[in-house]
Amino acid sequence: RYLNKIEELMCILHDLTPNVIAVTETWLDSDVPDTVCQLEGYTLYRKDRSSGIGGGVLCLVADEIQSCVRMPQVTCDVDVDFEILWVLIRPRVLPRPLSCIVVGVLYMPPWYCVELQKKLKNYIISSIDFFKSVYTYPGIILCGDFNNLDTSFLAGILRLKQLVKLPTRGLNILDKFFTNFSEYFTD
Repeated sequence: RYLNKIEELMCILHDLTPNVIAVTETWLDSDVPDTVCQLEGYTLYRKDRSSGIGGGVLCLVADEIQSCVRMPQVTCDVDVDFEILWVLIRPRVLPRPLSCIVVGVLYMPPWYCVELQKKLKNYIISSIDFFKSVYTYPGIILCGDFNNLDTSFLAGILRLKQLVKLPTRGLNILDKFFTNFSEYFTD
């Protein structure tokens, strides 16, 4: 519900001035113009839920950082329009050996059945494999609201480290942050 959190987001921006902002459950749709959620000094990327209400993700990247949406060319059996947005960013300075950073912002609704969860996992694996095949050692960040998705495959198969250690909703960790260059992040 992006619009009802805009004031909170503005306070965070004032205090922290982040380079990248990821938002899930925006509840935006085609009736909401970009100007409503555009923030000064940031390039806006969004993916609204394709049908029904709720959901949606967006990513804001500081204007001084080169960025673009990058859709992976995957051939896995995907007949679902997952709520995941992939943004390629190329800061002027990156730690070696990273060539770029791929940010994935994901929202998985809690009502996904086992079959949809399996398809989402396959899509994530295929997408990250695609980015690794196209870019020389890309930094990967996959963040968002994973709800009840078993994310152990991200550490096992993709070797991504989960950085969120404290509960984000009640006693559960639903909002997560995975990366393949965790040594550059602090608690």
